[in-house]
Amino acid sequence: MTRSQGRLAAAVLAAVVALQALEVVLGQGLFFSHDLKHHHFPWRSWAAEGWASGSIPLWSPEVGNGFPLMADGQTGVLYLPNIVLGALLPVQWALSWSLLLHQWWAGLGAYVLVRGIRDEEPVRWEIALFAGAAFALSGAVVARFTYAGMVQVISWMPWAWWVVLCLSRAPSMALASIWAVCVGCLLTAGHPQLGAAGLLSALVVFLGHRPPSRAWAWAGAGALVGLAAALPQLFASLELAGLSVRGGGVDAGFASMGALPPQELINAALPHFWGWEPPASIPLTYVHKADGYFGTGENHWESCFYLGIPVVLLAGWATLFLKQTRVWKVIAIGALLLSLGGMTPLYGLLRLLPGFDFFRFPARFTVVASLALVVLASLALEELLRENRARSRSRLAWVVRGLVVLGVIAMFGAKTVLTGGKERLIGGLAQSTGDPGRAVGFVEGLLESLNPLSEPNLTAILVAVGVAFLLGARGRGLGASWVAKAMTLLLVVDLSVFGMDYNPSSPPEQATTAPATLDRISEASESGLGRMAVVDRVQAPELDRELLSASLGLVWGANEVAILSPSALPDSEALLERAGLNVGMDHGPKKVFDALAHLHLVDLMGVRLLYSVHRLPHPQLLLREVNEGVHLY
Repeated sequence: MTRSQGRLAAAVLAAVVALQALEVVLGQGLFFSHDLKHHHFPWRSWAAEGWASGSIPLWSPEVGNGFPLMADGQTGVLYLPNIVLGALLPVQWALSWSLLLHQWWAGLGAYVLVRGIRDEEPVRWEIALFAGAAFALSGAVVARFTYAGMVQVISWMPWAWWVVLCLSRAPSMALASIWAVCVGCLLTAGHPQLGAAGLLSALVVFLGHRPPSRAWAWAGAGALVGLAAALPQLFASLELAGLSVRGGGVDAGFASMGALPPQELINAALPHFWGWEPPASIPLTYVHKADGYFGTGENHWESCFYLGIPVVLLAGWATLFLKQTRVWKVIAIGALLLSLGGMTPLYGLLRLLPGFDFFRFPARFTVVASLALVVLASLALEELLRENRARSRSRLAWVVRGLVVLGVIAMFGAKTVLTGGKERLIGGLAQSTGDPGRAVGFVEGLLESLNPLSEPNLTAILVAVGVAFLLGARGRGLGASWVAKAMTLLLVVDLSVFGMDYNPSSPPEQATTAPATLDRISEASESGLGRMAVVDRVQAPELDRELLSASLGLVWGANEVAILSPSALPDSEALLERAGLNVGMDHGPKKVFDALAHLHLVDLMGVRLLYSVHRLPHPQLLLREVNEGVHLY
């Protein structure tokens, strides 16, 4: 790999990432919606404040009954890039820049992986750039921006695969050191589940290339060093998990929660087919599914792993016809099967491995599948661009043309049939689900997704036609380098149409404007008698700041009785639920009634400030302020 080509690829990938988020890059907006606002921003604010004071942020006395927030695993307290960015930038900017930097790092890692994947000679740098853009802009990365720690872990996966691949060929101390860094980062970056999946998939890559005994020694040494660096995080997380609702491992039903519905495998090629509902479009805080997504998964972004039409077509061709790619096929197919959860026996076998019985949301294995499919697509593109592959190019070009024609005919046909039976279908769904409004939304959305002239479908058709044209153009003498560059440009356009508005920016003042009740919070905190609680938290996101939703109290020094964590403690959650102070999913009056009926429990928890969007008529409660529809008692 020449340095000039590597620098050019890094610059191009940086530009491609920046173009998706110009407002953030120019300092005019922040990524600040859904879990980024509710969890990752306040957690990192707390961690940055702890580091700035010269202490290691281990324990947060401000939430719950005190809580080991570092042990939660998603805060990324011990992850060095978080520490550095938190020291250099205000937390809201550190969080947004971390997402973009890790997106770029993921693309650069895919570039390096594909560039060095061949034993005998490097893959063309233009094709490696295709891989970098494909992975960085894929749904596997873009659709998971709402989980900051997940994006950070994802960014290290291609680097881990690359370094074990190199170790299997030419083991050395330098490579073992890089492997140690990858292991440590995968385990501390902020998402234990994907960190474990990344390490497991790296092991498959290593085994698949038949490493010599010397490679085993160096790889083992590197893994031990990385593991040792992550042990403080691992020990804390395991101890908390054992005490939490996940103690002893979760049952099969809970473990399969968030499995990818089989019919939604089509999301790799048509991300709008089952609706379109990014996190910022959800109308209620904490809710993960509204009317825009009518699939059967938990939400749109967990099921979304759009790869772009060029990647899907090339990866399919590689799977069928390309030899010497067994390890990548095994990873891709295995990860897709795991994403289906309990629908296949493979997921049950995985849960027998130590640690994997704590996890849910199997759909996240589509991240691993996406990276393997990008590798396959890149190898297919390299093979097809060889001089002696004219017949293969012609065959694939005709297959693509045929798919376009058949796809358009199928869409028109299915839309015609559904339109004719629309009322009957709506009636049947309304009767079976008991939700007429959702039945109408499902049928209307499905009809729109079958419209070949809708923006996403038309883009997919034009991109597929472009793939066929480029393959044919190579056959008529256009240079391989130019075809690879044109294919990359086509891919970037395709993925940009998908991801441009998936993570819209928010005005910076949303993160920097203090709640109107800050003086009350400060007075209560200084007196030592000022715990706060929130009744009926599931409200419009516009109320988040004044209602101090989720963990936002951490930002402003409020002592909140609840802590929202995947490793919540069952006794504490049961108490909060009885008193109407837990999250729950109820956004009606039930929690108000629960709170008023159990004010003695609210009082015993030391609550002095009670927030609600409702009026709470009770002689023990004194209304102090009303701000933007939020009442403070």
